[in-house]
Amino acid sequence: MNLQVRPLLFGIVSLLIAGSALGADNSKKTVGRLFEQAAVTIARRTAVAVYVPVSLQSLDTYAQDGCSFADANADRYEVAVYGRLTEYGQTEPLPCEANQAGLLGIIIGTVQPIPDLSKDPKARRLSLGNGAVAWFLPVSCGGSCAPASLYWQTTKASYVLQMKLASSVAETEQREQLLRTANSLRLIGK
Repeated sequence: MNLQVRPLLFGIVSLLIAGSALGADNSKKTVGRLFEQAAVTIARRTAVAVYVPVSLQSLDTYAQDGCSFADANADRYEVAVYGRLTEYGQTEPLPCEANQAGLLGIIIGTVQPIPDLSKDPKARRLSLGNGAVAWFLPVSCGGSCAPASLYWQTTKASYVLQMKLASSVAETEQREQLLRTANSLRLIGK
């Protein structure tokens, strides 16, 4: 083999191996990556600072076939991540779509103030890592289950973070998961 071709061939093979290794690493979906992919598409369409959670490890196993959806206008944004569902008696999951049953997590930012949760007997007042006051609501089940929620306000916007957690998860663990997630938020595109 020509000595000039050998380094070139070695370089090409090295790039292919490195590229496939990077592709394999990036192909592992996480809820955080799904949030970020969707948020990047809407960050320029809203005046509200767009934050996405970095840490949602408890939900990552559901993200492998998941999808994300985002919507925004000047005063509000919403980024939601969904997992795929398999109907009873079926072996193949349904296509990923926006539906309450498949919801893994959602973050909403708006210029509107948060609702007054101080009178809600289930709401607990908390402090985020940055000192902001937040209100926590645990999973609530009736005909169906509402996700665990965390509400907080900044000087320019208010936010709601909701995560699908089993109703069997202790309220303290729900609260800790939401706090960890909220404290991991990262600003996108501003």
